[in-house]
Amino acid sequence: MTIYVEPHEAVQNEGAWTAAAKASIAGRAAAKKQREFREANADADEILSFVANKAFSWATEYDWERVGNDIKYLEARTFFDKLHLSILKWGAPTQGQADAVRRIIEQDKVKKAEWAERDARSQHIGAIGDKIELEAVIYFQTGFSTQWGYTNITGFRCGDNIIIHKGSAPAGSKGDRVILKATVKEHGERNGVKQTIVTRPKTKLVEEA
Repeated sequence: MTIYVEPHEAVQNEGAWTAAAKASIAGRAAAKKQREFREANADADEILSFVANKAFSWATEYDWERVGNDIKYLEARTFFDKLHLSILKWGAPTQGQADAVRRIIEQDKVKKAEWAERDARSQHIGAIGDKIELEAVIYFQTGFSTQWGYTNITGFRCGDNIIIHKGSAPAGSKGDRVILKATVKEHGERNGVKQTIVTRPKTKLVEEA
């Protein structure tokens, strides 16, 4: 849709005025579309929140700093990245997109229930100070910033057991199957789930994700 907007004769910067006017019109249209979407879909909040939480989940603090915390300058890599940007622009997903997200939400709930059941079976590995060597899968990689710099967190699974390392990330990517060598630092627990915290991990690739 092409929008023609004539600036007021008192306007000095016609380009800026026209751009602002078009943005205002587009913003009102997006707000109207989102209102209509919410009225037509009882689970609209769940859908919109789910998309927002999934979008750009790969982005690190460095990525956000690189684009000045402006989401439109991040490269859309995933379905949720693209859908979230579309919702920001147009106000709501299409009904087909909403139905697709509903299916993913239901699948996600089933997976989370399975993960919770598996996590409950996690046990501590070895004793404090033990050197361990075992086959594991890298199942998450994340991190956080502190006043001393950025700290990487890598999670491994060995069967049902969870192994965590905080520090320089060992070699490997999410989903890789590796031989993990490390020293048991402590036995921890998070949200009732037992975790083995290790230090000085070394990995050898067995099978790429």
